Amino acid sequence: MAKGSSSSVLKEKSSDLEYSGRTFFLIASLIMEFLLVFNIFWSCRDTFDCSTFWPTLSYLACFRGHDRLFNFTLTYFTAILPVFLIISYTHFSHIYGRCFNFCFISLGILITFTLPFISMIDEANSSHIMPLEKIHIGIMTWFIAGVLIWIYMSMLCMRKINIPADRIEWKGFLEKYLTFGITMLGFNIYEYFFAYSKNANWWVNQNVEAVCEWTVISMAVFLPYVYSLAFPNLRISFKMARI
Repeated sequence: MAKGSSSSVLKEKSSDLEYSGRTFFLIASLIMEFLLVFNIFWSCRDTFDCSTFWPTLSYLACFRGHDRLFNFTLTYFTAILPVFLIISYTHFSHIYGRCFNFCFISLGILITFTLPFISMIDEANSSHIMPLEKIHIGIMTWFIAGVLIWIYMSMLCMRKINIPADRIEWKGFLEKYLTFGITMLGFNIYEYFFAYSKNANWWVNQNVEAVCEWTVISMAVFLPYVYSLAFPNLRISFKMARI
């Protein structure tokens, strides 16, 4: 009797909060997108003349004030990203073996911990005392490669899981979304290396680079939400104990 009584008391002192995973990721993505867009508009009002020059977000991270908001934005997304990665792992872990699962979760961890370093290196690049351009390129190369490998592994799993009929259309949308995003990423990299060269022209220049970067980053921000549209029965629950 005592054991049953104790169990019922504990049950009364706890509560569950359950949310739609799709709604959670949509709201989280909209908040981050708002922070990024706000930083751009803020820079156009106070820092740059955007009638002639459009700043990239990585360039904004080198300016006092804008760098703090950029750091906060990436730190915020660093807190959201593990939720998406854990949910993805729970959906895919039964498909392949332990080696695949280990690589999949390790990539997710490394990608998550790389995000804060990107903002820190961008901020440090603003100091002439600490030229970290080569380190920045190295970290970005690893980050992009890690994300692309993770996407490839996730799509291998998506082709093998049983997707309900009402989610198949969203799976097709996810594939098109990724194809367009990776294409824009390739164009963005091309712009990064040639936009400031003597061969710059109307479609290879710093403003086009900025638009490409804005597009790629915005698509990456909403990537967890787009993935969630193809996941079946996605719910996020929180258990809280009442004191």
